[in-house]
Amino acid sequence: MKKTYLADPVLLFVTFIWGIMFVFMKEAVDIMPPFSHLAIRFLLGAAFMLAVALIAYRSEVRFSAAEWRIGFVLGCLLFVGFGFQTMGLRLTTVAKTGFITGLSVVIVPLLERYWLRSRLSRMTAAGVAVAAAGLFLLSADSLTGVQTGDTLVFVGALGFACHIVVTGSYAKGADSNALVVVQLLTVSVLSAFVSFVREDWLHAYSPSVLLQWPVLKAVLIGSVLATAFAYWAQTYFQRFTTPTRTAVIFAAEPIFAAGAAFLLSGERLGGQALTGCTLMMIGILLTQYKRS
Repeated sequence: MKKTYLADPVLLFVTFIWGIMFVFMKEAVDIMPPFSHLAIRFLLGAAFMLAVALIAYRSEVRFSAAEWRIGFVLGCLLFVGFGFQTMGLRLTTVAKTGFITGLSVVIVPLLERYWLRSRLSRMTAAGVAVAAAGLFLLSADSLTGVQTGDTLVFVGALGFACHIVVTGSYAKGADSNALVVVQLLTVSVLSAFVSFVREDWLHAYSPSVLLQWPVLKAVLIGSVLATAFAYWAQTYFQRFTTPTRTAVIFAAEPIFAAGAAFLLSGERLGGQALTGCTLMMIGILLTQYKRS
């Protein structure tokens, strides 16, 4: 019962970490190619998670065929999400990236309804609608039309939505530590492959690039907090809530991103954006009122 009450607050903290990472990622990918960055970030994240698992859960970690199979599928979906999102982030604005990524709030209930044949409570449906409206108001000031970057980020949002649904549906009987390690390794390997094929990876991994503070900061914080901890927490705690509630909680990511942009970059929000933040928090609270 205690884990049930902890699930939503922990997932909200994960969302906070991801929101801050938008600022760091934007700075990093302006210097380092996106897939080169993702490859090293997820490799370090997998190594950190594996070390923690072996030390703290040595007798409980289970790398069975099921963990490898589910982890590989989750890793592929995560690769689609981050790969396309990061490519799009270089071509569009942070605000548009946050809004389009947040469309998973709308995509997840549709996937649940038509893929899992599950029903949504009226309160959850209302929360999704209000949160989606808030997301639009938060980012609509900078929406100037659909461009290449927007399309790439939208494909990433589809990947994230599928990742949420598959995690909630198939991760319940799996070892959460092993599952995280496998999916992080999958993202790293796939990203490294794309990096070797399409990017100047020799330059990307040179000290002149890796040791620049924006890159180093994004890699270290991203690998430990935003990757290893975040995906362990999602994989472990999401089993105690629903995919739709998880998606609506993750919808708060642009709020934290906007706050980080204000504190770290001096970016200010207008009245419309603040109204959007308020609506998003109301939507999150509506989903907490009663379990679907």
